[in-house]
Amino acid sequence: GTVTGVQTCALPICFEHFGISLPAGIELTTPLGYRDFLNLWKDAALVLTDSGGLQKEAYWLGRPCVTLRENTEWVELTETGRNTLVGTDTAAIIEGTYRMMMLAPSVPDPLYGDGHAADRIAAILTGGVLPQDSC
Repeated sequence: GTVTGVQTCALPICFEHFGISLPAGIELTTPLGYRDFLNLWKDAALVLTDSGGLQKEAYWLGRPCVTLRENTEWVELTETGRNTLVGTDTAAIIEGTYRMMMLAPSVPDPLYGDGHAADRIAAILTGGVLPQDSC
């Protein structure tokens, strides 16, 4: 089969050989480019990752995230409940996954600003006056 135009790999055969079954809804793929990868999880109910970058991308997409690590460089995401650290313990992964699945995907809180920093910087540099709605 294909996922967003990318051919899926033959790994399920290896899984079958070793008696490992994949749950319904999980599909293994060859490595994906950034856009194809982003397209796969932009509509995901939940993101599970060990990647620091994907934790942040999940936030920007408004997706709850379970991080399979003991620490994160994005502590603000865990402090606001957008991400949970579960390590590699199976029971903790399952508990964290259920807990985060209770969160509905949402518009990200403005943890990183309001999107108008460039307007304010330009106004300062040019001696201009800030537009009323950018403060």
